[in-house]
Amino acid sequence: MKHSGLLLCLVFTRYAVASAQIDWVDESTCKGCHPAQYEDWLGSHHQQAMQPATEAVVLGDFSNHTFSSSIGPVRFYRRAAEFWVDVAGPNAHAQGYRVAYTFGLEPLQQYLLALPDGRYQALGVAWDTEQKRWFELPSDAQGETGSLLPAPDLNANFMCMECHNTGFRRNYDPEKDTYASTWHATGVGCQSCHGPAAEHLQWAGAANRQSLVDPLAGRLTQAGQVDACGRCHSRRAALGDGYSHLHTLMDDYLPNALTPILNEIDGKIREEVFEHGSFVQSRMYAAGVVCSDCHQPHSGELRQGGNALCVQCHNPQAQPVRTGIETRGLQAKDYDSPKHHRHQPGTPAAQCISCHMPGRFYMGNDWRHDHGFTSPNPQQARELGHSDACLGCHHDLSMEQLSGRLGGFSVRDGGYAHALSRIRGGQAGAAQALWGQLKRKDLAPIRRATLLAELPRYPARQSSELAGRALRDPAAQVREMAIRVFSELAGPEAVRQGLLPLLGDEVRAVRISAAWHLLPHLLPDEHSRADFRSALAEYESAQMALRERPEANLNLAMLYSLSGRDARVEPALRDALERNASFTPATITLAQWLEQRGQLRMADQLLRDALRKQPGADLHHALGLSLVRRGDRAEAMEQLKLAAQMSPDNSDYLYAYALSLYEAGRKTEALDMLQERLRKDPAHRPIHRALRAFAKRTGDRVMAESLARLLGSINPEDPLLHGNGP
Repeated sequence: MKHSGLLLCLVFTRYAVASAQIDWVDESTCKGCHPAQYEDWLGSHHQQAMQPATEAVVLGDFSNHTFSSSIGPVRFYRRAAEFWVDVAGPNAHAQGYRVAYTFGLEPLQQYLLALPDGRYQALGVAWDTEQKRWFELPSDAQGETGSLLPAPDLNANFMCMECHNTGFRRNYDPEKDTYASTWHATGVGCQSCHGPAAEHLQWAGAANRQSLVDPLAGRLTQAGQVDACGRCHSRRAALGDGYSHLHTLMDDYLPNALTPILNEIDGKIREEVFEHGSFVQSRMYAAGVVCSDCHQPHSGELRQGGNALCVQCHNPQAQPVRTGIETRGLQAKDYDSPKHHRHQPGTPAAQCISCHMPGRFYMGNDWRHDHGFTSPNPQQARELGHSDACLGCHHDLSMEQLSGRLGGFSVRDGGYAHALSRIRGGQAGAAQALWGQLKRKDLAPIRRATLLAELPRYPARQSSELAGRALRDPAAQVREMAIRVFSELAGPEAVRQGLLPLLGDEVRAVRISAAWHLLPHLLPDEHSRADFRSALAEYESAQMALRERPEANLNLAMLYSLSGRDARVEPALRDALERNASFTPATITLAQWLEQRGQLRMADQLLRDALRKQPGADLHHALGLSLVRRGDRAEAMEQLKLAAQMSPDNSDYLYAYALSLYEAGRKTEALDMLQERLRKDPAHRPIHRALRAFAKRTGDRVMAESLARLLGSINPEDPLLHGNGP
């Protein structure tokens, strides 16, 4: 969903739904002492992030206009002062919905439709404010439901509204499956960023305020500003209902690391990840630059136009715009010149952002810049397959021609992108590249967390040591990822020793992750530890606050299972499927739970019913494994084959199918299949294990030595090579 506006904020004057909190104040009171900030804020994207749908606000054509979408006709019309849309919902029947609110201002405006049970849904057709036309949003912006209304569990209450108004609470009732969402006021205003201001107002009116401490002072320090902006300008998972301004980002949210789906191999934006994840990778962030160094905090506009913004710091004097910005590495030279940018002055190509902030379109027409402030490297881009600013225009030039124009290329990321490509591809030297990167002192925390996530593919003493060391990292995102990774790599005793101290971590996301990952490993007497009970209660509370999501109900089911509350497991899994019947992890987990309890027919029927409604590789794979456990190897093979065919890049599915072929006596076919897959996925350890076992069984020394050389080139410390590990 679109997050309109940028950065910090102030004042708005409209109430929407009364908040239950008593420490909010009427925003108009801020104007009295802060008139300049108020004037900056008026008309900003933040102010207009969400507004009641009125004549003055709605920009789209509602003059009984019919738009032909891929799903069917959508009619936009008026009923007196109200704006309405006729559109087919998930039941495929068209019906009328009232437009309750607008989202955003430009380059598109979205419309929130009022649905029963307190739900709001963002329509999958938006108004292009530049071209003055309706257009259909890409499917990844609305969810694939066969409808222009997102799936019920992807409603705007959960997905969007928190970042488009102030003081938002979803107030979901899991028993009734309804919302009673509240917010202090529409739009993003001062208290969205600075926090509820009742005590500040009391301080401002106190006769002796000079001797008192302003309760808002220090909330938006330079260190805390990026966290404050990151609440909405990051790709993250919520840990509850709303946030507290007294918390760090990871007390209320869990930001994503850099994944192949979300980011390019060099860290640049791929999917809609907003700005935070790019910015915290950057050399600017490492030097102490914050959002308000470039953006006016209340209007959201740039502080200067064009290259003048960048030469605030990047100038012949190497003098940054303010104190507190690190100057090491800041060269004294004229950056705004052809000698540096190598283009005709005054052209778009001569703009700093053209080379250092390439962008992508999201939601159809919304161009957003990458905030990693990267330097172009077309040679690396062609080698690794990521985008590049130079190649965006000069895709027809050879490397020799580009190098001649640019004076050569240099790696500016310490080898991170090349290393990550080698690691994810399972290439020779992958493990050493991974360990080497993790030993760097200058690695951005989000990149360190990203690399830590790769360690389980490369089990070794060094991997375990690096994961254990990361448990004490200063960055909360690194500690949280290290918990997950260390729990996979280390034995129960090491996990207990490593994670128990983190039950008292100052950051909530770290505490609850430690409790969850300790749960299977604790000794009986350790379950009564006060710090463990407290952190586990925080974890459960976070999931309870998210029960409109199928993922949270699945997490609760797993928690109940591990904590001996078996009677709650099945109801939680069925709640997950009530929220989203297509959520296959819950279907598979429920089938396994039923099977473990001897309800084989019910488990089998559950999987087959799900496959009839929505065929998928994961369901075929799960059914195949279930049939193996029940001894029906013939049908199991067919199901495993379907899974491998439907997801040809999934090595785990192909591995399971190949084993079924082998056990059916089709050994040559199975071995050929595994060897072919190993050429595509050379670091896949289960395939290595299977082929090594076959070579040992048949006395094939040539195969055994070839496998050892291959695995040794990838991870020379792999336990498989030394006969002391799985």
